[in-house]
Amino acid sequence: MENAHLRLGRLEYDRNVGKRQTKTWLHIDRFIGDKEQGYFLSAFGRDAEVGTITAAVHETHEFDLVFPDGSRSKVCFGPKPACFKGMLKVPELARPVRHLLVASATLLANGTAGTTILMNCAEDTIDLAWSTLVGLLGLPADPRWAKYILNQLEQDQRLRAISGIGCQPVIVQASREDLMECCGKALTGGKLPFPKKNGPVLWPRFTLAQALRIA
Repeated sequence: MENAHLRLGRLEYDRNVGKRQTKTWLHIDRFIGDKEQGYFLSAFGRDAEVGTITAAVHETHEFDLVFPDGSRSKVCFGPKPACFKGMLKVPELARPVRHLLVASATLLANGTAGTTILMNCAEDTIDLAWSTLVGLLGLPADPRWAKYILNQLEQDQRLRAISGIGCQPVIVQASREDLMECCGKALTGGKLPFPKKNGPVLWPRFTLAQALRIA
């Protein structure tokens, strides 16, 4: 967690009331988005700031997103997002910090309509990414197929990286039927192993820390 503040982003909101303009902002530890569409946000700040930005998210207002490297972009979470608020107790602070989670309507329906968003899909999280994709789409699959199928999706331009803070997200543009066909062709071609015995396929278990890539 050393120098964790250097990995934080910022969500800024300019509010105009009459001739008065106020700026509100929150720290971001996790964000997933694609161009100007935000899918997921984990942010924290003071109670008033979280309340103002929560209301603006529900009203589909636009925000300025500042990445840890200083680059900026506009972002909106679209209609019908879900917002969840909680408290974070910090030992050195007298008052707890407000925590805000935002999930867009697209993320709430993740895995349907041929679109799946995965929070992390790097070399060291490929098994977790495959497990998440299989679970969301209900695929009859094997954990040993992770690398081949995800590489195949990338070669077919059905998997591409999208914007992230605190994660390495990708978006998969493939339906359950598309993936079934991909797995079937690979099995027929002898490129994937098949279980030698009948019975349940055992999948590895992943912790929340692994899912969030918390060292």
